[in-house]
Order: sequence, then structure tokens, then C-alpha cells
Amino acid sequence: MYRLGLLGAWGTLALPGVVLNAPIFIAAKIISHKKAKEALAGSSVKIKGNDVLATWKVLVALGGAPALYTVYAINAVVLAHKLGLDFKYKLWAPFATFAGLPLIGVAALKFGEVGMDVYKYV
Repeated sequence: MYRLGLLGAWGTLALPGVVLNAPIFIAAKIISHKKAKEALAGSSVKIKGNDVLATWKVLVALGGAPALYTVYAINAVVLAHKLGLDFKYKLWAPFATFAGLPLIGVAALKFGEVGMDVYKYV
């Protein structure tokens, strides 16, 4: 019961990170599979193309995460303006967004890593 409760709590806390980073996950999967297929077609040595797959997932994440977080920061400022919040909230909204989103992403990543270990022993 303890492990099941732990899994449920971590899953709930990690859900925002999964949802917010979903565009990166989807783009990385699509682009990396396309590039791996191209690499396999042009090579007589490659069997599966896992190296190309992994490389392109990292490259897409390196470019996609800052771009996506910038869009979220702009949305936070626009939302603060539309809600008529004080100037300090409008000023700090992008900084809080850029600080908070990586933390949320790490929490989701940690859940994916440790959550599977907990799930295996439930």
C-alpha cells in the first residue's frame, strides 16, 4: 500500500511536467524516427540506428525546450496583463516561469526514472 500511495503521489506531482513538455516529447519522437530512417536508408552498416535516434532526441530537446519555455514565459506575462495584476507580478512572471519549468521537468523525469522502479515492486 505504501508503494502504491507513493506512486500515486509522485504521478500526480509529475503530471504537469509531462503535460507541459509533451510538445517536446512528440517532436523529438517524430523527428528522431524520421532521421533514423534516413540514416538507415543511406548506410550499409547500421542495423537499427539507435545512435541516430538518441542523438536527434537530444538535439530536438536542446532546441525545443528553451523555445517552448519562452512561449510559456510570454504567455505568463500576457496572462498577468489580462488579469490586471500588479507591476511586480508582470515583471517577475517570465523569471518565475523560466525558474519553475525546468524544476517541473526534472520532477517529471525523476518520476519516470524512479516511478518505474516503484511500479515494478507494487
